[in-house]
Amino acid sequence: MYVAKIGMLFPYSLLTIGMSVLSQRELTPPENLSFFFMNVTFIALFAAWSIHPLKHKDMALS
Repeated sequence: MYVAKIGMLFPYSLLTIGMSVLSQRELTPPENLSFFFMNVTFIALFAAWSIHPLKHKDMALS
């Protein structure tokens, strides 16, 4: 995925990009912005997926 330049769309590929495992060059400012945006997107998405069932489960019990 990293070679095809779509690694930003997959959480585990973001680890590879963030640690510069495959390439020792620094990310450019636009790449840094994209990297930050995708990390925030995945954090928000996974948090929403985790919190949603808890809200419905708690509402059903009360």
